[in-house]
Amino acid sequence: MGSNRRYPGALAREIEEAAVRSRPVGLSPEELDEEHFPITRGISVPVQAWIRFHADALIRPDCEAVAYNTRAVQVRWRDRQGHEINVWLPASMVDRRDVPDG
Repeated sequence: MGSNRRYPGALAREIEEAAVRSRPVGLSPEELDEEHFPITRGISVPVQAWIRFHADALIRPDCEAVAYNTRAVQVRWRDRQGHEINVWLPASMVDRRDVPDG
């Protein structure tokens, strides 16, 4: 990408990222299929997840798993601006992360 004369530096990067990563790509209600795969909610679990955005942007942030079924996991995390984001992902895209005691 070229430089942005109107919004130089970090602000330009944030604007470009917002345009590319407007919303994560998650499972549709049909793919989640709650009728056949009931959802379990409970205490959140620390995880890392592969999160895909439109235009093929891909990140792997530290998240919390807040709900799941046998095929999918709902993860929650905060973006750089502090906005909370929730998305349902295939279970294969999510891994537990080790959190030190303390």
